Amino acid sequence: MLDGYQLLLKAQCSESLDLLGLSQAEILIIIENERRYDVKTRLCERIAFLIYQDSNFGRLPHNSSEVFASINRLCKSMPTGFSFEGRYSNYDPETFVGPSTTSDTLQNFPNHSLERILCATLLSTSEEDLPSLLDSIFSQKYPTTATLTQKLLDNDERFLTCTLALLPLIETLPTSSIFHPVSVFLEAMHLISYDCEVVIDWLNSELASSSLILRILKSNCHDKNRNCWMSYSPIINEAALSDIQRKQISPLIKAAPSIQYPKVTLKITEIVGDQEMTKTMKFQGSESKRMCSHKHPTILKNTGSFGKWVNMVVEVRERLRRLLSAKLLPKKFDIILKWCDKFWDIYVK
Repeated sequence: MLDGYQLLLKAQCSESLDLLGLSQAEILIIIENERRYDVKTRLCERIAFLIYQDSNFGRLPHNSSEVFASINRLCKSMPTGFSFEGRYSNYDPETFVGPSTTSDTLQNFPNHSLERILCATLLSTSEEDLPSLLDSIFSQKYPTTATLTQKLLDNDERFLTCTLALLPLIETLPTSSIFHPVSVFLEAMHLISYDCEVVIDWLNSELASSSLILRILKSNCHDKNRNCWMSYSPIINEAALSDIQRKQISPLIKAAPSIQYPKVTLKITEIVGDQEMTKTMKFQGSESKRMCSHKHPTILKNTGSFGKWVNMVVEVRERLRRLLSAKLLPKKFDIILKWCDKFWDIYVK
């Protein structure tokens, strides 16, 4: 029987759950028995992604509901703060995969463990249950959508699949939610500087990218959703922002005791020829103050713009047209170019 780390390595090299060569029962046992927190969160995310990908990114039914349910239960039970006391004392907090990093925006979360739990939860939860789950578990973790999106963009596959999972909630989630798909996507485009080359690179390298871009374009052109995209206005999650600000520790400066510091007088005499020049310099002793420095979280402001996304689609459209005519992209991208043309007819023509 493989351990969790061995299964993780195998899953990262596979593009389908069936290619793992293990039954669902065996996969569940391995995940359940894994006690290394870092490995367990990575396993949950990767296995959930393989199941989601096998279902054509949520469009087709899958036969792995038992694994999905187990991953969903584990994600809800795992700590969403990096504390391993009490009921979580059986987890080993050591990082086994990848470098140990500390988030600038969310402290005490090494290696994006919160984002991995979030991604696995999004993929394994039904659309009906997602809004309440996001509100109860994750909404206070991120002060702005830009902060959330920055963390997701550290892994292209994670960002693409999370956005795919959120997109069906465009009419369900309130527009003020930091998880609203319009906000998540437009803030991501701002963070990549509306660079069409990034989208082209995604289309060439990430399986989820063509599904996401196609569904985004369809949503842009859909009569029901069109106003939601065009009226997007950046919003700050005030509750989460104030919570983070309360946790910030101000630098502490201790009052210096009343001490008489010595005064030093330096007398310098210089003889030049038959002339004597004297300089007097006075110094006052002083104590250097020591301050406790604390790194405050970086909070990104929401600054996404649908107008800039329109300009970006125009560039993507031209790039796709040239690449397809030169046969540098597969014919399957014709459908994306077709929807870019429809997008152009609605917003540009």
